[in-house]
Amino acid sequence: MYDQMKQKSPQGACALFFDVDGTLVDASGASDPGADITAAHPSPGVVDAFARLRKRGHATFICTGRTHHIVSDELLALGATGMICGAGASVYIGDELKYKTEIAQDLLRESTERLLDAGVHAMLEGEETSVALSATGETYEGIPGVKTASTFAEVATFAPELSFSKIVFDAASFEAFRPHEEFFRSHYTLCDLGVGLIEISMIGVDKGFGVRHALALLDYRPERVFGFGDSENDLAMLAAVEVPVAMGNALPQVKAIADHITDPVQEDGVVSALEHFGLI
Repeated sequence: MYDQMKQKSPQGACALFFDVDGTLVDASGASDPGADITAAHPSPGVVDAFARLRKRGHATFICTGRTHHIVSDELLALGATGMICGAGASVYIGDELKYKTEIAQDLLRESTERLLDAGVHAMLEGEETSVALSATGETYEGIPGVKTASTFAEVATFAPELSFSKIVFDAASFEAFRPHEEFFRSHYTLCDLGVGLIEISMIGVDKGFGVRHALALLDYRPERVFGFGDSENDLAMLAAVEVPVAMGNALPQVKAIADHITDPVQEDGVVSALEHFGLI
C-alpha cells in the first residue's frame, strides 16, 4: 500500500482520505437542473474536525472526483495536507501540483463527438477549466463560469490545450448513451456517483491510484490509513486504505466493503467516525 521502509509517523499520526460530495458535503441537490454543485459547504462540525485533526498531527487529504478548479474556497480552507482531484488524475501536496494525467486528445475528440451525436448532456472536466457539452446548444448553469460547447471545435476554442482528465454525464441520459457504452467501457471506467451522475475516468486512474501516489509523497509511514466515502468512485480509494469507512448514505456496494459504517453526511457522519476511532 505504501513504502514499508519509510520512517514511522511521528507520535502515531494517521493519514486520512476524504471524498467530498456525499461525504464532507451534502451533495443531494447536485442532480437538480441549474443547481450550483459547488455551493454545498462543509458543516461547522467538519471544519472543527479538520482543525482538531491538524492539531493532532494527522495527515488529511481531500480525495474527490472534482477537478481542482471546482474545489470551493470553503473546502480549501479546511487546510488539508493535500488533495487528490479528478478521481485520481492529479495529486497535490499543499497547493503544489505533484502529479497529473490527462485524456489523450484523439480519444477526447472521439469521446466528445460520440456524446454530442448521442445528445448526451455531459461535461469535460480539467484541472483548470471544464466545458459542458450540449448538442442543442442549451446553456449549462450547474457551475458558474463553465461554457457550453455543441461541437468539438468549440471545445477547442474554449480550452485550447484540451487538458481534461475525466467526463461526467447525466444518468438520465443513459439510454441515449447506451449505443456507445461498449466504446467507452473499452477506454474508461464508469462509476455511479449516486447523485444522478455517471463519472467516466481513464482506466487505471482512480482514487486508489491517487491514494498510493499521495502516500508515496509523505516522508513517513502513517500509523494507519483511513478512507471515507459513499459512491462507486470511492471503491478504489477504500480498497487502498487500511480502514475503509462508508457514510450512512453510501451506496450498498460501498457499505459492503467498509470496516465501519457511520452516520449520513446530513448528520455529520465524518465527525461521528473520527470520534469513534479516537482521532479527534
